[in-house]
Amino acid sequence: RTSHIKKLRSRFGSRRARYLIYYGIISSLLLFMIFLFVYGFEVGDSYYGLRQLDFYFRNVSNELKTKENMYGLFHHNVIPALHRVYWYNQIAPLPLEANEKKLQVEAGIHDPRLTSKARGYMQDCTNKLVGVPRLRQLRLKDHYHKIPRVFLNFFEGAYGKYFAFREDKESYLPGWIKPDPRNGNISQMWHYRSASATESTAVQGRSGWIYGGGGYVAPLSWNRGGSWMALQNLEMENWADKKTRAIVMEINLFNNNIKRFTELRFIVEALPNGVYMSR
Repeated sequence: RTSHIKKLRSRFGSRRARYLIYYGIISSLLLFMIFLFVYGFEVGDSYYGLRQLDFYFRNVSNELKTKENMYGLFHHNVIPALHRVYWYNQIAPLPLEANEKKLQVEAGIHDPRLTSKARGYMQDCTNKLVGVPRLRQLRLKDHYHKIPRVFLNFFEGAYGKYFAFREDKESYLPGWIKPDPRNGNISQMWHYRSASATESTAVQGRSGWIYGGGGYVAPLSWNRGGSWMALQNLEMENWADKKTRAIVMEINLFNNNIKRFTELRFIVEALPNGVYMSR
Protein backbone atom coordinates (compact mmCIF):
# COMPACT_ATOMS: atom_id res chain seq x y z
CA ARG A 1 0.00 0.00 0.00
CA THR A 2 2.86 2.37 0.84
CA SER A 3 4.50 1.78 -2.53
CA HIS A 4 1.20 2.47 -4.30
CA ILE A 5 0.82 5.81 -2.50
CA LYS A 6 4.37 6.75 -3.41
CA LYS A 7 3.67 6.03 -7.08
CA LEU A 8 0.59 8.26 -7.03
CA ARG A 9 2.52 11.05 -5.36
CA SER A 10 5.34 10.76 -7.85
CA ARG A 11 2.88 10.79 -10.78
CA PHE A 12 0.67 13.70 -9.70
CA GLY A 13 3.09 15.47 -7.44
CA SER A 14 5.57 16.36 -10.15
CA ARG A 15 5.78 19.94 -11.40
CA ARG A 16 4.72 18.99 -14.92
CA ALA A 17 1.61 17.17 -13.71
CA ARG A 18 0.61 20.10 -11.52
CA TYR A 19 0.99 22.52 -14.43
CA LEU A 20 -1.16 20.31 -16.65
CA ILE A 21 -3.88 20.18 -14.00
CA TYR A 22 -3.78 23.95 -13.48
CA TYR A 23 -3.88 24.64 -17.23
CA GLY A 24 -6.78 22.23 -17.64
CA ILE A 25 -8.80 23.93 -14.90
CA ILE A 26 -8.07 27.44 -16.23
CA SER A 27 -8.91 26.43 -19.81
CA SER A 28 -12.19 24.87 -18.70
CA LEU A 29 -13.16 28.01 -16.77
CA LEU A 30 -12.25 30.20 -19.75
CA LEU A 31 -14.37 28.13 -22.14
CA PHE A 32 -17.25 28.21 -19.67
CA MET A 33 -17.05 32.02 -19.43
CA ILE A 34 -17.02 32.32 -23.23
CA PHE A 35 -20.11 30.09 -23.40
CA LEU A 36 -21.92 32.23 -20.83
CA PHE A 37 -20.95 35.39 -22.71
CA VAL A 38 -22.28 34.13 -26.06
CA TYR A 39 -25.36 32.52 -24.52
CA GLY A 40 -26.13 35.73 -22.65
CA PHE A 41 -26.38 37.66 -25.91
CA GLU A 42 -28.69 35.01 -27.36
CA VAL A 43 -30.94 35.11 -24.31
CA GLY A 44 -31.02 38.90 -24.56
CA ASP A 45 -32.02 38.72 -28.23
CA SER A 46 -34.80 36.28 -27.37
CA TYR A 47 -36.04 38.41 -24.47
CA TYR A 48 -36.19 41.64 -26.44
CA GLY A 49 -37.65 39.81 -29.42
CA LEU A 50 -40.51 38.48 -27.31
CA ARG A 51 -41.06 41.93 -25.78
CA GLN A 52 -41.23 43.43 -29.25
CA LEU A 53 -43.80 40.83 -30.36
CA ASP A 54 -45.76 41.29 -27.15
CA PHE A 55 -45.97 45.03 -27.85
CA TYR A 56 -48.42 44.47 -30.71
CA PHE A 57 -50.98 42.73 -28.49
CA ARG A 58 -50.60 43.87 -24.89
CA ASN A 59 -52.06 47.38 -25.05
CA VAL A 60 -55.31 46.32 -26.70
CA SER A 61 -55.56 43.00 -24.85
CA ASN A 62 -55.73 44.78 -21.50
CA GLU A 63 -59.06 46.29 -22.60
CA LEU A 64 -60.64 42.90 -23.36
CA LYS A 65 -63.69 42.29 -21.15
CA THR A 66 -66.39 40.60 -23.26
CA LYS A 67 -66.79 38.07 -26.05
CA GLU A 68 -67.45 40.88 -28.52
CA ASN A 69 -64.18 42.53 -27.45
CA MET A 70 -62.38 39.24 -28.10
CA TYR A 71 -63.64 38.93 -31.67
CA GLY A 72 -62.89 42.61 -32.27
CA LEU A 73 -59.37 42.17 -30.91
CA PHE A 74 -58.70 39.21 -33.20
CA HIS A 75 -60.24 40.95 -36.22
CA HIS A 76 -58.77 44.44 -35.91
CA ASN A 77 -55.47 43.85 -34.12
CA VAL A 78 -54.16 40.28 -34.01
CA ILE A 79 -54.90 39.13 -37.57
CA PRO A 80 -53.61 42.35 -39.22
CA ALA A 81 -50.47 42.06 -37.08
CA LEU A 82 -49.93 38.47 -38.25
CA HIS A 83 -50.55 39.09 -41.96
CA ARG A 84 -48.55 42.18 -42.85
CA VAL A 85 -49.26 43.67 -46.28
CA TYR A 86 -47.35 46.99 -46.18
CA TRP A 87 -43.95 48.12 -44.97
CA TYR A 88 -43.39 50.50 -42.06
CA ASN A 89 -44.63 53.59 -43.89
CA GLN A 90 -48.03 51.93 -44.49
CA ILE A 91 -47.79 52.98 -48.16
CA ALA A 92 -45.31 50.75 -49.98
CA PRO A 93 -46.58 47.15 -50.17
CA LEU A 94 -44.40 44.18 -49.39
CA PRO A 95 -42.79 42.54 -52.44
CA LEU A 96 -44.82 39.85 -54.12
CA GLU A 97 -43.70 36.31 -53.49
CA ALA A 98 -43.29 33.75 -56.25
CA ASN A 99 -46.74 32.22 -56.00
CA GLU A 100 -48.34 35.67 -55.64
CA LYS A 101 -47.05 36.97 -58.95
CA LYS A 102 -49.33 34.55 -60.78
CA LEU A 103 -52.33 36.17 -59.07
CA GLN A 104 -51.31 39.74 -59.79
CA VAL A 105 -53.84 41.75 -61.77
CA GLU A 106 -54.31 45.42 -62.53
CA ALA A 107 -53.35 47.73 -59.68
CA GLY A 108 -56.24 49.08 -57.68
CA ILE A 109 -58.59 46.21 -58.49
CA HIS A 110 -57.14 43.38 -56.49
CA ASP A 111 -54.19 42.97 -54.14
CA PRO A 112 -52.94 39.35 -54.27
CA ARG A 113 -51.28 39.76 -50.86
CA LEU A 114 -54.70 39.65 -49.20
CA THR A 115 -55.85 36.35 -50.69
CA SER A 116 -52.75 34.42 -51.77
CA LYS A 117 -51.42 31.34 -50.02
CA ALA A 118 -48.05 32.97 -49.32
CA ARG A 119 -46.70 32.74 -45.81
CA GLY A 120 -46.57 36.44 -45.01
CA TYR A 121 -44.53 38.51 -42.61
CA MET A 122 -45.73 39.69 -39.24
CA GLN A 123 -46.23 43.35 -38.46
CA ASP A 124 -42.56 43.83 -37.58
CA CYS A 125 -41.64 42.78 -41.16
CA THR A 126 -38.94 40.50 -39.69
CA ASN A 127 -40.70 37.42 -38.31
CA LYS A 128 -42.44 35.20 -40.81
CA LEU A 129 -45.35 32.84 -40.22
CA VAL A 130 -44.61 29.12 -40.21
CA GLY A 131 -47.78 27.16 -40.79
CA VAL A 132 -51.30 28.43 -40.24
CA PRO A 133 -52.31 30.26 -37.03
CA ARG A 134 -55.00 28.40 -35.13
CA LEU A 135 -57.50 28.85 -32.32
CA ARG A 136 -57.85 26.14 -29.68
CA GLN A 137 -60.88 26.16 -27.39
CA LEU A 138 -61.31 24.40 -24.06
CA ARG A 139 -64.91 24.11 -22.90
CA LEU A 140 -67.05 22.41 -20.29
CA LYS A 141 -69.43 19.53 -20.73
CA ASP A 142 -72.80 19.39 -18.99
CA HIS A 143 -72.16 18.80 -15.30
CA TYR A 144 -74.06 19.17 -12.08
CA HIS A 145 -73.90 22.67 -10.65
CA LYS A 146 -76.53 23.58 -8.09
CA ILE A 147 -79.03 26.32 -8.99
CA PRO A 148 -81.06 27.99 -6.23
CA ARG A 149 -84.69 26.90 -6.40
CA VAL A 150 -85.99 30.43 -6.83
CA PHE A 151 -83.95 30.79 -10.05
CA LEU A 152 -84.76 27.43 -11.64
CA ASN A 153 -87.21 29.06 -14.05
CA PHE A 154 -84.57 31.50 -15.28
CA PHE A 155 -81.54 29.27 -15.89
CA GLU A 156 -81.33 26.03 -17.83
CA GLY A 157 -77.95 25.14 -16.39
CA ALA A 158 -74.87 26.44 -14.63
CA TYR A 159 -71.23 25.97 -15.52
CA GLY A 160 -68.41 26.41 -13.03
CA LYS A 161 -64.66 26.61 -13.33
CA TYR A 162 -62.53 24.59 -15.70
CA PHE A 163 -61.25 21.23 -14.52
CA ALA A 164 -59.82 18.42 -16.63
CA PHE A 165 -62.58 16.03 -15.56
CA ARG A 166 -65.21 18.58 -16.68
CA GLU A 167 -63.70 19.11 -20.13
CA ASP A 168 -66.00 18.43 -23.06
CA LYS A 169 -64.60 15.95 -25.60
CA GLU A 170 -67.65 15.12 -27.72
CA SER A 171 -68.04 15.93 -31.44
CA TYR A 172 -70.58 18.51 -32.61
CA LEU A 173 -72.01 20.08 -35.71
CA PRO A 174 -71.39 23.84 -36.16
CA GLY A 175 -73.26 25.76 -33.50
CA TRP A 176 -72.52 23.04 -30.91
CA ILE A 177 -75.42 20.93 -32.16
CA LYS A 178 -75.30 17.27 -31.23
CA PRO A 179 -75.07 15.25 -34.46
CA ASP A 180 -77.83 12.97 -35.66
CA PRO A 181 -76.36 9.84 -37.30
CA ARG A 182 -79.26 9.79 -39.76
CA ASN A 183 -78.93 13.41 -40.82
CA GLY A 184 -76.40 16.21 -41.00
CA ASN A 185 -73.11 16.97 -42.74
CA ILE A 186 -70.57 15.16 -40.59
CA SER A 187 -67.68 16.53 -42.68
CA GLN A 188 -68.15 19.92 -41.00
CA MET A 189 -68.14 18.57 -37.45
CA TRP A 190 -66.10 20.11 -34.67
CA HIS A 191 -63.93 17.39 -33.15
CA TYR A 192 -62.00 17.40 -29.90
CA ARG A 193 -58.26 16.77 -30.18
CA SER A 194 -56.11 15.51 -27.36
CA ALA A 195 -52.89 17.19 -26.24
CA SER A 196 -50.84 14.57 -28.11
CA ALA A 197 -52.78 15.32 -31.32
CA THR A 198 -52.46 19.10 -31.02
CA GLU A 199 -48.84 18.80 -29.83
CA SER A 200 -49.57 21.56 -27.31
CA THR A 201 -48.83 21.80 -23.63
CA ALA A 202 -50.80 23.16 -20.70
CA VAL A 203 -51.00 26.95 -20.40
CA GLN A 204 -51.62 29.30 -17.51
CA GLY A 205 -54.14 32.08 -17.91
CA ARG A 206 -54.00 35.55 -16.46
CA SER A 207 -56.19 34.42 -13.57
CA GLY A 208 -53.59 31.78 -12.65
CA TRP A 209 -55.80 28.88 -13.75
CA ILE A 210 -54.14 26.03 -15.68
CA TYR A 211 -55.68 24.81 -18.95
CA GLY A 212 -54.81 21.57 -20.75
CA GLY A 213 -53.16 21.11 -24.12
CA GLY A 214 -56.17 19.60 -25.90
CA GLY A 215 -59.28 21.26 -27.24
CA TYR A 216 -61.37 22.07 -30.30
CA VAL A 217 -59.00 23.39 -32.97
CA ALA A 218 -60.08 25.94 -35.58
CA PRO A 219 -57.34 26.77 -38.13
CA LEU A 220 -57.23 30.24 -39.66
CA SER A 221 -55.49 30.89 -43.00
CA TRP A 222 -52.21 31.78 -44.70
CA ASN A 223 -53.51 35.23 -45.57
CA ARG A 224 -55.40 38.09 -43.96
CA GLY A 225 -58.57 37.68 -46.00
CA GLY A 226 -58.85 33.97 -45.26
CA SER A 227 -58.22 34.47 -41.54
CA TRP A 228 -60.88 37.19 -41.39
CA MET A 229 -63.37 34.91 -43.13
CA ALA A 230 -62.60 31.95 -40.84
CA LEU A 231 -62.98 34.14 -37.74
CA GLN A 232 -66.26 35.60 -39.01
CA ASN A 233 -67.65 32.11 -39.63
CA LEU A 234 -66.75 31.06 -36.09
CA GLU A 235 -68.46 34.13 -34.66
CA MET A 236 -71.62 33.54 -36.71
CA GLU A 237 -71.73 29.89 -35.61
CA ASN A 238 -71.44 30.87 -31.92
CA TRP A 239 -68.13 29.08 -31.50
CA ALA A 240 -67.53 30.78 -28.14
CA ASP A 241 -70.50 30.38 -25.81
CA LYS A 242 -71.36 30.00 -22.12
CA LYS A 243 -69.47 26.69 -21.89
CA THR A 244 -66.22 28.19 -23.19
CA ARG A 245 -63.49 28.60 -20.60
CA ALA A 246 -60.37 29.34 -22.64
CA ILE A 247 -59.38 30.14 -26.22
CA VAL A 248 -55.70 29.93 -27.13
CA MET A 249 -54.37 31.43 -30.36
CA GLU A 250 -51.21 29.55 -31.31
CA ILE A 251 -48.74 31.07 -33.76
CA ASN A 252 -45.36 29.82 -35.02
CA LEU A 253 -42.80 32.33 -36.33
CA PHE A 254 -39.30 32.19 -37.78
CA ASN A 255 -36.74 34.99 -37.58
CA ASN A 256 -34.06 34.54 -40.23
CA ASN A 257 -31.76 37.19 -38.70
CA ILE A 258 -31.12 35.14 -35.56
CA LYS A 259 -32.15 31.77 -37.05
CA ARG A 260 -34.72 31.15 -34.35
CA PHE A 261 -38.27 29.82 -34.16
CA THR A 262 -40.76 31.43 -31.78
CA GLU A 263 -44.07 30.02 -30.56
CA LEU A 264 -46.64 32.60 -29.49
CA ARG A 265 -49.68 31.62 -27.45
CA PHE A 266 -52.29 34.31 -26.91
CA ILE A 267 -54.61 33.13 -24.11
CA VAL A 268 -58.17 34.40 -23.64
CA GLU A 269 -60.04 33.19 -20.56
CA ALA A 270 -63.82 33.14 -20.22
CA LEU A 271 -64.38 33.17 -16.47
CA PRO A 272 -67.55 31.78 -14.85
CA ASN A 273 -68.63 35.32 -13.91
CA GLY A 274 -68.87 36.22 -17.61
CA VAL A 275 -65.71 38.33 -17.78
CA TYR A 276 -63.16 37.74 -20.54
CA MET A 277 -59.50 38.41 -19.83
CA SER A 278 -56.34 37.75 -21.83
CA ARG A 279 -52.67 37.11 -21.41
